[in-house]
Amino acid sequence: MKYQSMLQPADPHHHMTAAALLYDSSPELLQFMFRAPSTATAVLARLYRMSFGHFSHRFAQVAITEGKVVGISLGYGAGELSRESFRGSAGLLLNSPPALWWHLVTRVSSIVADYVQPPASGSFYLNNLAVDANFRGRGIGCDLLREACARAQESGYQQVELDVASTNAGAIRLYRACDFEDISRSEACENWQKYSLPPLLRMCKNL
Repeated sequence: MKYQSMLQPADPHHHMTAAALLYDSSPELLQFMFRAPSTATAVLARLYRMSFGHFSHRFAQVAITEGKVVGISLGYGAGELSRESFRGSAGLLLNSPPALWWHLVTRVSSIVADYVQPPASGSFYLNNLAVDANFRGRGIGCDLLREACARAQESGYQQVELDVASTNAGAIRLYRACDFEDISRSEACENWQKYSLPPLLRMCKNL
């Protein structure tokens, strides 16, 4: 059954539901960063409510079904990604528990910089996409992807890039069904063994 979903710009008041969905979009990386799902979602909720930074609601669209936020996409152009880097990093640190500061500044910053490669110049980068587990398989993910691609094209971008964990077979099927193609794969064996970070598949769709 395909649900009729309404897509709309994200509202900061969605912060709790949005944080849970954002966590589901990249649980291995966020677990590594914040060490516990509850800590990760609490930090993400605060970052989502901000007007700047990589997890700000300003860069998100949500899918609403039966009055409930059931999906989210969050993305930006390569230029926006770069411009938000400093403020976003500062906001992430200041909204995280002090006990994690050293971990975030040293280990996380160095590992993530190597783990997640920057998108090509002039690309729109889809950082997060997730659908509530109870609503998957009903077209909502495709709707969010189509909207993100249309928004990117309207803003003058010629391609959309994203990263997906190589272990996430369901998401990979979705992206391929929506005409995204594999362009590279990170061979992060050490990260997988030490930090449970699976290799990432970089995918791209030309608009």
